Amino acid sequence: MLISLDVVTNSAAFRWYSWKRSYSSEAVRLRFAPSPTGFLHFGGLRTAMYNYLFAKKLHGKFVLRIEDTDRKRLIPGAVENFQNILDWLCLTPDEGPFIGGCYGPYVQSERLKLYHTAALELIERKNAYRCFCSPDRLMLMRKEALRLRQAPKYDRNCCYLPEAVVQENLEKKVPFVVRLKLQPSLVTFSDMVFGVCSMNPYESEGDPVLLKSDGYPTYHFANVVDDHAMCISHVLRGEEWLASTTKHLLLYEAFGWKPPRFAHLPLMKALSGGKLSKRDSSARVDQYQNRGYFPLAILNFVCFAGGGFLDARKQGCAYTMKELIDMFDIKLISRHPTKLDFTWLDHYNRDIIRQTNSEDLIPHLRQTVKERYKDHKLFNAEALDDQYLKAILRHVKDRLSNFSELLSDEYEFLWITPEPESYINIGMPGNEAQKILNAVCDALLFGNDSSFTKDNVSHRMENVIKSFNLKKSEFLKFMRLVITGRNRGLPVYEIFEIFGRENSINRLRKATVIFSCDS
Repeated sequence: MLISLDVVTNSAAFRWYSWKRSYSSEAVRLRFAPSPTGFLHFGGLRTAMYNYLFAKKLHGKFVLRIEDTDRKRLIPGAVENFQNILDWLCLTPDEGPFIGGCYGPYVQSERLKLYHTAALELIERKNAYRCFCSPDRLMLMRKEALRLRQAPKYDRNCCYLPEAVVQENLEKKVPFVVRLKLQPSLVTFSDMVFGVCSMNPYESEGDPVLLKSDGYPTYHFANVVDDHAMCISHVLRGEEWLASTTKHLLLYEAFGWKPPRFAHLPLMKALSGGKLSKRDSSARVDQYQNRGYFPLAILNFVCFAGGGFLDARKQGCAYTMKELIDMFDIKLISRHPTKLDFTWLDHYNRDIIRQTNSEDLIPHLRQTVKERYKDHKLFNAEALDDQYLKAILRHVKDRLSNFSELLSDEYEFLWITPEPESYINIGMPGNEAQKILNAVCDALLFGNDSSFTKDNVSHRMENVIKSFNLKKSEFLKFMRLVITGRNRGLPVYEIFEIFGRENSINRLRKATVIFSCDS
């Protein structure tokens, strides 16, 4: 319930905004309202995640709204990026631009008529006015204020224009903006995270612009009008908007509307302490999607960057979505800035890989490999076979933090056949190499597929090493180079087991042909 007390304090009106209603006393509706001036980064994702968790914990609705009033900085594809990332992370909105809803449209540029109607209502209430001042006059006023070391703010030159002058300007089509007529009020409100906050928006900027001369609303105006029109009950947003909240509350009062509850989330910074930017690719969520991180790892990483949970991080073990919803408590959100330490993201991803059955990991691994190597001329299509991928996971899953590690040079031999150039520095004549490889192929023809293990292969290779009077280290180095094209990597007999008998012999036979041409 809104309480407005007009008490004179230092020649200014004092207003106190508080809410006594409980979470469950009305329909719970929260929104994530990004601006498509950049792609979704981790700061925005945390805002979306907390709104989603809060809504689902209280059996409410989660709404996606696109705030595209900053027309000069729009980035093509950003809106689709928001929706795709939310869907991928299973944060699918209940309402939004791609699925509709009862309160649409959900894109601000499609709601201009609503803002014009709302602005006209404020003008009729004498709570707003048209300002016809030219950009040049406003610039001179700003420069003079800065010269005098004062806060630049509008001087209300147009606030009390006679109606006849206003009408004359309108008839002449003189460009104008609509400004909110603020009272010099100290506004105090209760934030669900930061507690009691007090500010005087008039002292800092004067009468703010609500509707720009191009007909588009400012962020602040559209934000308030849309939250009211969409029946938003709680607003969870970044701390950078805390200073704007008093302005928003005065807008609600000017309309005679009941405001939602506000909760401001602590700033999220890079580990270096710098600010996260939409234009910094290292902070973009889709970059980590492309690197093979699991959705649940990213959600856990974001959730625990800023509090909201009692038993946080659980030594790097990832919680399920249901657990995150059940555990989330807005009272536990921190007021202090949080730094993103991406080692935690690796912890969560590693835990998910270890705890997930290999059969369930295969589709994810297959897609990762396919995206990387599908156009490679030496890509072995058989590398996408279920049994082969399962064999790889059986040997390496406990060593991985991310499937993208399997795309590094160290593991490239798993997906592509070595090029002939790889055999140049084998350290022995071609005919001798050919004889050794023929002997190895013969030695591998034992038992059945289930008996083709690294231990059995090792036992068979001992006989080859003895028959050619080779040093074991030299033999293993030679074999690694032949079957992988690399000088280092996984243990050689482990590689044989991963490849299986048929694939191992095929690689050896191809190398034999190359050496026969060189002998």
